[in-house]
Amino acid sequence: MSVVFPEDVFACNSEKAALITDEGSCSYAELQRHIAEWQEKLSSTVERPLVALAMCGNVDSVSCYLACLKSGFPVVLFHPGLSAAGQQALITRLTPNLLVADNSLTVKHQRCIPVAGELALLLTTSGSTGGGKFVALSRENLAANTASICGYLPVTSEDKTLLTMPLSYSYGLSVLNTHLAKGATVRLTSLTPMDRAFWTLLKDEGVTSLSGVPSFYEMLLRLRFNRQLLPELAYFTQAGGKLKEAGVKTLAEYADKHNKQCFIMYGQTETTARMAYLDPHTVLRKPSAAGKAIPGGKLSLCDEYGLLISEPGVTGELLYEGKNVMLGYVSDHTDLAVFSPSAVLHTGDLAFFDEDGDYTITGRLKRIIKLAGERVNLDGLEALFAEQGLEVKVAGEDNFLVTACRESEMSEAESRLKSLVSAPPAYLTVRAFSDWPLLGNGKTDYQAILKAGRDKHDNG
Repeated sequence: MSVVFPEDVFACNSEKAALITDEGSCSYAELQRHIAEWQEKLSSTVERPLVALAMCGNVDSVSCYLACLKSGFPVVLFHPGLSAAGQQALITRLTPNLLVADNSLTVKHQRCIPVAGELALLLTTSGSTGGGKFVALSRENLAANTASICGYLPVTSEDKTLLTMPLSYSYGLSVLNTHLAKGATVRLTSLTPMDRAFWTLLKDEGVTSLSGVPSFYEMLLRLRFNRQLLPELAYFTQAGGKLKEAGVKTLAEYADKHNKQCFIMYGQTETTARMAYLDPHTVLRKPSAAGKAIPGGKLSLCDEYGLLISEPGVTGELLYEGKNVMLGYVSDHTDLAVFSPSAVLHTGDLAFFDEDGDYTITGRLKRIIKLAGERVNLDGLEALFAEQGLEVKVAGEDNFLVTACRESEMSEAESRLKSLVSAPPAYLTVRAFSDWPLLGNGKTDYQAILKAGRDKHDNG
């Protein structure tokens, strides 16, 4: 198949289901045939086309993606919910030869685009909005991260994982990659925990593992996931942002009680998905930690002057080294021809390590603003609210801070904000939300919160 998916894995599991969707199943042998069909379609235009693929959770999209990897055709994956205007903006910026969307292939042009030979995959950094930069990844990046994840997660050919995340999102794609690399079964679904059929699927279809972002697990826990027996579920993983400590503890206690494993993980699209994981035996003791580097990777910290930090408990910027570090960023097609990858990724995250070498993420460098000249760490401010029993989301820019809360907690949020932040009232606003705005990858949409706060402030 490719460096990511060894041919013998597909051959050894030919009759087993590779993919199961809400519409039906596809064996490894059938998947290979679909891949071959897509290879033929894609290669009939130019010698090495750049492919733009609306990555749906279905057999067709997965087959097209795998065909691109096998043929060495660079492919940009985008969310199937991307608007027509967003698709057009992507096409204008990257000028792909081929567009695959709505189960059809469209030839956009047949010009030869200068693209680096090592480029395999482009992933967006902006969820389902279509803006922002793209992360460029090589086949080596994909192979290294897949091998590393399989080195600590107990993925076997007997597994059936339930995958609800978008496949255009690096975390969702990594779940697909690791399980196909091991000859396991991937159960793709558009169902959410709010659907009764989701729980029927989880209980009755022999699901052995589960993965999700914080908002997914928050929803599961509200619906009393931790009271379900689920004897076939062996482990579950959480990444894509920091789940609240109480939620992590509840999941870890559930895992401990029912002989399951809870993996708390950390990563970025820039590292093909994963950088660190917390040993399941440590989760209850360190529910805020991200753990140690994945196999083959290395974590370190530097201070504001770029000097390495060697003492436990000292906060600095988190650095990562490994073969899964991206080739670089892409803004438009002129960036595709040549890459100069860096050996070290500056993650932009603030962290410290403890005496055991486990790292804890404390916030983002870019989530620091100044109010009347005073630095305010927005992640730290959220944590202070949480310590006082109030769940809020905080967004901001210099001299303007928005605190998002529930309607019923407006008065309390306003009162707590005044006690926690010393700044002129004109710099502060509180905005009520019935639900937190989310990006396509399930993370909090802080830009939407900031805009809503601005609108409220400007309109009085």
